[in-house]
Amino acid sequence: MAPPKRVEDTAPTPALKGGCSCWHTLRLAHHALHEVLPTVTAESCPDTLNLHLHTVYSDGRMQPEDTIRQAMAAKVKHIAITDHHSVAGYRLARRFLQGQGGGGLPTLWVG
Repeated sequence: MAPPKRVEDTAPTPALKGGCSCWHTLRLAHHALHEVLPTVTAESCPDTLNLHLHTVYSDGRMQPEDTIRQAMAAKVKHIAITDHHSVAGYRLARRFLQGQGGGGLPTLWVG
């Protein structure tokens, strides 16, 4: 199985990295999450990493932009928008992140 395409392979942007939150099915040596997963501990979620977030485009209550703002305020490093049957929330979150400047932005993963 070939590794999945990363977001930067399909839509380059300095603010985003990409990958698949379904890491258990991947050959991690060829995947961007290979560097992240060894750092994950029981305390990582939700303060450093949250790979299961829903927005109003699924069964969540927050707009995608507000989800990103909240992650930025909490200094979360890795997030994934996992809305059911929709990529609209992910796209809006990605667009919002692309408009942000400076460092300290969370990595937005997609799978």
